[in-house]
Amino acid sequence: MRSAKGTNWYKFWDERGRSHPEDDPIAIDGWDYGISMMMPQDADELRDQIKHELGLTERSRFLEVGCGAGMYLLPFAEIVGTAVGCDLAETMLVRLHKFDPSQDVQVAEASKLPYASGKFDAVLAYSVFHYFPSFEYAERAMQELIRVCTPGGSIWIGDVPDIAKKQEALLHREELMKANTPRWTWPKVGLLEQRFYEQEFFACFAREVGCKFRIVPQSVAGYVQGQYRFNVFLGV
Repeated sequence: MRSAKGTNWYKFWDERGRSHPEDDPIAIDGWDYGISMMMPQDADELRDQIKHELGLTERSRFLEVGCGAGMYLLPFAEIVGTAVGCDLAETMLVRLHKFDPSQDVQVAEASKLPYASGKFDAVLAYSVFHYFPSFEYAERAMQELIRVCTPGGSIWIGDVPDIAKKQEALLHREELMKANTPRWTWPKVGLLEQRFYEQEFFACFAREVGCKFRIVPQSVAGYVQGQYRFNVFLGV
């Protein structure tokens, strides 16, 4: 199975962590452009949604896969019992540690998590599945999310591009990119293509492994591209 390391998206995020001009985890994590710009209140709404869906409390053992510079991990670390994060781009984790050196993070593939089985009761993978190099990789990543989640725990896979809305999403994205000037120069890493998914991909997987599941639309009004994406809840 192909590793995500070495892909153009890996190179993109590696460079973003190395050279992004702002010290703001929301901006570094990708919400600083007209196609996905997010106001603070929108980010707060997203966090509240995730907190509710995962049932986060002061006793929760929380893992974020693809934590980036800490847009979610940093605030959730303040309200849960244990917070752990991983990301493939080490430079993004360096930026996260700049905000809070005490955070427990490490470099890891989503398809091969370096954690014991059943270690966490709440697992988040937000806005990362569209960067995976293949559907096989995505399936393996879901197997890993389930493996590290304790029985009775919850998994939230968020911000998944919906293939049923692909053409509309790409056209809208192109319009927004023409209309907005980024505050950061994109590196020349080659073609960047997002992976779109059928909702049935997740439903079929959940049925095969015996997980409870729900598929819901992305619902934060201030997130422009969210109308073309959906979220997946898995109950282990």
